[in-house]
Amino acid sequence: MGYNKYARNSDLDEQRRSLVANGKLELVDNWLFIEASQNVAQTTTSVFGTQSVGNVQANSNRSETSGYSISPYIQGRLAGAADYELRFTGRKARSDWGTLAGGADTTRSWTGRLDGVSTMFPLLGWSLSAADGVASQGTNADTRFRSLAGRVSYRIDPQVSVFVSTGRETDNFADAAVEETRSTRRAGLDWAPTERTLVALMKGQGAIGDVYNFDFSHRTARSAWKFSHSRSAAVPLLGLSRAQAGTNYDLTYAALTSSIPDPVARAAATTQALAQSGVAPNAPVYAPIQTTQVYIEEQQQASFALFGVNNSVFFSASRSSSEQIGAGSGVVDDFSQSSDIDQSGFNGSWTHNLSPDATLTLRGGVSYTSGSFNPETSLKTLSLLFTTRLGAKASASLELRKTRYDADATTGTSYDEQALTGSVSLTF
Repeated sequence: MGYNKYARNSDLDEQRRSLVANGKLELVDNWLFIEASQNVAQTTTSVFGTQSVGNVQANSNRSETSGYSISPYIQGRLAGAADYELRFTGRKARSDWGTLAGGADTTRSWTGRLDGVSTMFPLLGWSLSAADGVASQGTNADTRFRSLAGRVSYRIDPQVSVFVSTGRETDNFADAAVEETRSTRRAGLDWAPTERTLVALMKGQGAIGDVYNFDFSHRTARSAWKFSHSRSAAVPLLGLSRAQAGTNYDLTYAALTSSIPDPVARAAATTQALAQSGVAPNAPVYAPIQTTQVYIEEQQQASFALFGVNNSVFFSASRSSSEQIGAGSGVVDDFSQSSDIDQSGFNGSWTHNLSPDATLTLRGGVSYTSGSFNPETSLKTLSLLFTTRLGAKASASLELRKTRYDADATTGTSYDEQALTGSVSLTF
């Protein structure tokens, strides 16, 4: 939690809350479980409005978004032949301003899955999956989706497996008043040339036409690398309540696999390492689109992390093209300003350990946003951060930052910022 206090303009005083929480409870031994998560974050109201770095500056284009989810489920094995899972998930999200401010947005869904575990052909696998859900926002029409799919996989050798799947999907993504049903099909390949490298490919047909995904990940004792290229239907309400770790967290966690095999201890070490260096677990390259409607997203992402004895480097680059499906939901959001939204940019940081308790971090980033009816905006920032521990549960930091935001007068306010900020943090 943070609080901004202005000496000369108390109207700008504000409280900034953030929360990342996940929990799991086993109610019946090895059968009935319940998971819950909550996420509170300061988010950009519109990608076309004035952008800022972090949550320090006063910005009317920022709002507090909160969401939570609860998900009871059962799992087990049927007659020694298949593993099953049946799950209900309820999510609710709201925001102080913008698209989600009119009322709580809710999503309710059922999912079921069967995974074959025994077959006359040991290299052959199979699964069946089904889903049924509805997303609601105030008085607007509900978004509905249903799916049923079967998948067959075959392991060519210990490193390579292939799969095909087919099924049916029904939704009203393009027109809230009309539900469309279509056949779906997908094929793909998973290749793990070593235990530290994975390549996954998928291509097929879905609700938005062609869908595909390419994932590459590799790690060494002191580095982690990731690349992905995908085209899919983005369902924003499914992610608003999830407490997500972030790219920098994932990279650090992967790089520590060899040195810290235990996942619980590795998670704690990852959190500590990022906090000590002043590197944010989730440092998005550009602001996410705040909308409740499903849209088409084509995205490329590349990131890596390098770790030395006294130095560490993080780098992420992303590019996305987002396209409205159909005529839109009628909700005032970024897609009501532009049916196509393009975003790109990169950010990076270099951290040097001055001592066991003090670090110096150089951070920089650039992001660009444009739409079919909106001129391009850009946000550029460079900062130098000094962080030191004051005790077991206290730390202090001092940051020198320069930021420039360029925008058309109709979409935002351009500005230049030079700032020196300090903070003291306590953990409990």
